[in-house]
Amino acid sequence: MASKTKWVKAKFPGVRYREHDIRRHGVRLDRYYTITYKYNGVTKTEALGWASNGVRADDAARILGELKRNQLLGVFPQTLKQKRELAVEEMRSLEVEKAKDVTVSEFWPTYLDHASRNKKKSSWGKEDSHFRIWLQPLLGDVLVRLVGASEFDMLVAELDDAGKSSRTIEYVTGTLRRFLKFCHTRGVVEQLPPTGKDIGVTGPGDSNRRLAVISLEQTEKILALLHEKDFSAWRITKFAFLTGCRAGEAFKLEWRNVSSTHVIFEKTKNAESRRIPISGPLAELISELQRTGPVDKVFLNSRGGPYNEAPTAFANVVNKLGFNEGRDRLDRISFHTIRHTVATELAKVLDLRSLMDVMGWKVPAMALRYMHGDEDAARCALDMLGDSGDGGKVIPFRKRG
Repeated sequence: MASKTKWVKAKFPGVRYREHDIRRHGVRLDRYYTITYKYNGVTKTEALGWASNGVRADDAARILGELKRNQLLGVFPQTLKQKRELAVEEMRSLEVEKAKDVTVSEFWPTYLDHASRNKKKSSWGKEDSHFRIWLQPLLGDVLVRLVGASEFDMLVAELDDAGKSSRTIEYVTGTLRRFLKFCHTRGVVEQLPPTGKDIGVTGPGDSNRRLAVISLEQTEKILALLHEKDFSAWRITKFAFLTGCRAGEAFKLEWRNVSSTHVIFEKTKNAESRRIPISGPLAELISELQRTGPVDKVFLNSRGGPYNEAPTAFANVVNKLGFNEGRDRLDRISFHTIRHTVATELAKVLDLRSLMDVMGWKVPAMALRYMHGDEDAARCALDMLGDSGDGGKVIPFRKRG
């Protein structure tokens, strides 16, 4: 049976210790010190630690005296726990103050580590590229707390002098802004970075929006030639034409997400799942596919592997048919043009909410790009405002009195 721990009173009131069974510190057994005192009428016993870790009886007495004195004066800390918490807080404050003198290059690895654990590799990889090519050469040696509007102006001027597009300028300055926001949440800087509007860098609006729409005749020719050249590419392309899904959504689609009535797209671009009903043509296409395991990919390339980029056969067929000859960059047909085409067609028949649900948009602005007013319907509605049907005026236009 284990012996009961023996506590010994030190020569200082309120200080006790127990000795280690075998471990020695100097010429005597190692001692573990505690202090005992009253706090708010309750007796507290708190541990200080071993003598081998630097704790001495007179240190324990000094700390105990400090706590009792603080209780009498009504100041903190009044307990050993509070004293330790205060020490940790002071250490953090010192670290924050020290961090305020860190440069952009010195703090970037901290941001990149956080980004790599919370963002897709393509996202943080692009940010790191922006840092290495643009931010580090220009701002790397600048203290983070000193990066303000003038530094953004320098960066914009540098990018502009290099002939970079407004979209690239937006992306690079956006990386710097996200970095500074991260620094703000960590207490390294006190103010949030300037907005894009503040520095004259705003989104491109529709300047980067694809304009091409694939006609019905072009669709039929593309699918016919794909069916002949690459049947696997034909299947995923046909699926895109029938659903309007993003390419990545088709690539990641697994059989567990395909039922007899619905297709569910998980982990979409906006991080939300989306469910669309299976139409007649879509049901026919799915019935022709070989259903395998629940987590197996629905669409495989001609080599039997999963897709991780748009099928090369699609671009080859479009080029062979000459559909991109003489077209501007934003007017060229790509695999993403299929989604743009589907959205354009659906906007003619669906209401705003339904179009957002099918296409997976969170904000109405995306859907409104594709929705256009019906001038004839508007004219008829306006005509109704002036005629109640019995020769009189409708209520909004009745004269008072």
